[in-house]
Amino acid sequence: MEFKITAHQTSIDQLMEDLQTKPSGLTLLEREHRLMTTHPNHIPSFIIQKGTLLRSWGILPIVAILLFVVVLQWVLYWVHYGTAEVALDTDAIVIVTLYFIIMCIFLSYLVKKINSLFARRAHPTISECTVLIDNSPTLVNETTLVVGDIIQLKPGMLVPADIRIIESNFLVLDTSKLTGESNPTRLYASSFDLNHWCSPNLALFGTLVLKGNGLGVVFNTGVDTLMGSLDASRVNQPLDFSSELVNNTSNRMMVVGFISSIAVFALSFVLHRDLISSIIAASMAIFVSFPKGIVFGYVISLASYIEKLEKNNNICVKNEKSEQLRKATVICADKTGTLTNNKLSVCGVWYDFEEYSWSVPDINEVSAHSDIFQIAKLASCGYSSRMDKIITDFYNEIDFPKLNGYTQVFSMPFSNYLKYSVGIYKQPHKEDNRLYLVMMGALERMLVHCKYIKINGEAKEITDEIQERILSEYHRICQTGVMCLTFCEYYLDECYDIDYTFSTGENNRDFNFPIEDITFVGFVQLLDLPKKGISETIDDLACKNIKVIMISGDHNMISRNIAERIGLISQDSHTTIFRNDDDTEECDSLVVIGRNLKDTFENDELWDEILDHKEVIFSECNPNVKNYIVMHLKRRGETVICIGDGTGDGPALQTAHVGISMGSGTDIAKEASDYVLMGDNFESVVTLIDESRELFLNWRNIVQYSISLLIVYALAALMVLMDIPLPLNYTTLLLGDLLINALFTVNWILYDRRNSCHHSKENSNETWDKLITLKTIASSIKTGLILFLGCLFVYFTVFSLHGIYPVEYHEVINDLIILIKTTFV
Repeated sequence: MEFKITAHQTSIDQLMEDLQTKPSGLTLLEREHRLMTTHPNHIPSFIIQKGTLLRSWGILPIVAILLFVVVLQWVLYWVHYGTAEVALDTDAIVIVTLYFIIMCIFLSYLVKKINSLFARRAHPTISECTVLIDNSPTLVNETTLVVGDIIQLKPGMLVPADIRIIESNFLVLDTSKLTGESNPTRLYASSFDLNHWCSPNLALFGTLVLKGNGLGVVFNTGVDTLMGSLDASRVNQPLDFSSELVNNTSNRMMVVGFISSIAVFALSFVLHRDLISSIIAASMAIFVSFPKGIVFGYVISLASYIEKLEKNNNICVKNEKSEQLRKATVICADKTGTLTNNKLSVCGVWYDFEEYSWSVPDINEVSAHSDIFQIAKLASCGYSSRMDKIITDFYNEIDFPKLNGYTQVFSMPFSNYLKYSVGIYKQPHKEDNRLYLVMMGALERMLVHCKYIKINGEAKEITDEIQERILSEYHRICQTGVMCLTFCEYYLDECYDIDYTFSTGENNRDFNFPIEDITFVGFVQLLDLPKKGISETIDDLACKNIKVIMISGDHNMISRNIAERIGLISQDSHTTIFRNDDDTEECDSLVVIGRNLKDTFENDELWDEILDHKEVIFSECNPNVKNYIVMHLKRRGETVICIGDGTGDGPALQTAHVGISMGSGTDIAKEASDYVLMGDNFESVVTLIDESRELFLNWRNIVQYSISLLIVYALAALMVLMDIPLPLNYTTLLLGDLLINALFTVNWILYDRRNSCHHSKENSNETWDKLITLKTIASSIKTGLILFLGCLFVYFTVFSLHGIYPVEYHEVINDLIILIKTTFV
């Protein structure tokens, strides 16, 4: 569910009243009272609780029952010490005891190893901040902040809580940790955006104050902050290694063990055995038939699974999600940073109605376009941003002429609301004293301010025909997957001199200088290429019947081009841009504009029509739309994996069956995820799915073989009860059982079945949803009978070689046949 904040929409006076505070701050007594009645202002670390693994896998009941059997054996032995009948079983009791001790030691070691494999988050560094207490600035520990505190914001300070700005003196915030946007945000007290992610009157937990200073009122602390709310689902909850599937299987096998012991005890009475011998036989039956191999197999498989993920540079946060991971049918992937490199590079320019592009920039070729790059360099100066770094690095790489003599007079950082930035410079030319204004941003926001266009160095008025041509060229370039940055220029009148106080107002919308009738110069083209191997990965996922849906916040033409490049949309398919009133039944592929879906979230029929398409991508989506896409996929019965790296992906990552974030993603994305791909490699998703399926196949084969052994032991027990002589005593039988379980478990764990998982096209719930199926039981019975008949053949062969033939104990065999017939009748 999307986290919502309303403090940014409330007036300061009303918010102060709601929080029961005042501009001078809380009194000392009020703070102490709130500290005693509220939780501390920190997000607790996620610590694995001891004993969780043992409880989760149902190991403790098994260990307790086996301990009871060992104690019972020794009690019976000491009670009847010296009798010939019990003395023969002394070695067996010793072996059972040693077996139990070794099992406990080995399980303890595995539990400790698994706990150590999970990364534990360290407690955050605690620092101090300044708050107003009775109008007096006071240094306090940030963990003691309470709702209603008036806090001072200073450069270099990490915001320790969710804060509403009440006073701003050129306060600039770095929100990249929270939103993934590297453009700094200018904060104001009197303006707000309906979207709390980018509202200029909020400073949210975890963001960084770059410059300026101000005051704010704390309205959320600790786990109630936006960052903390995403972590709250994990705080104070033991890590659950278990799965309902595995627990149910283990419980069923224990029931089978109890039934076997009861049957052996009853059969002993039928065959007129004494009480002590019957109890010993029943307890041995419990020990042999209990799922010891399953316990070992489960825990070893889990340790191997987590270790393999770590070797592949992946972090498993919630292991039980492997249940849904192996059954995945749909992957919803964010575009930027997940499917693409999230590294924009300059790949061309467009000006004078001519396009110049390159794959690898050639210095001589690019130098010919120095004029537009000088404007780009000036427009991107004056603030630290992603675009600034891209343009500056490219400008220095090509070795363009130095911009000597330009003195910056004023700058407005890139505004997420306006979608452009402004820079004003004093020119180096003595003959022209006018200040030079440059702008950089999105075409659709800047073209409305343009009256002229620069062609061959001369400004010409923009006619309707020219405007249509500019838009046509812009759309054509965007269709190739390229992002366009628009650049404009303007020479201010002489009244706006170097002594003039330039301002954009409190909300960055009230300019006291002209930005109309400016001159359009051209575009600089930026390209974010798909990651290497993405197309092959998507093909691999298609072989597993897993559908990949791209969800992007970019323009539909850019999203469509990237989708075609990586194979999400076929090159020869009939593709339609979906709008609410479009008929899409005849098209092969669908590009959905997310912002057009805001009033259709409850229209299940429309969503089914959209999601029924084999090839569908979503563009221009905000976090709420992303979340609803995942919700509707789940409603349709799909098992959904969501992959993202930004804060806007957080709600969808939590809603999906499995959330996966990139290692370079924001903290919010990582907190909302179940797995983290530290290598930022989309191919690792295939590895995660294959490893989860391999884990499941290990479990299934361990269960199957355990059932087969149970059948062999049951038939062997009948031979013992029918007085058919055994070639092995209890000691060697128990040692054999230990050896068989150990060798079999190690064999299945070490054998790499990823290739069979990799090429498997079966992905139905029947395939990956049950450990014990009719097919499994039938196969186990067949295997058990083959093993028993093989042992029986060897048994009779060895006895015959020593002169002992079946005719000598035919009466016992006849009794056995009569007993079996009577049982079945």
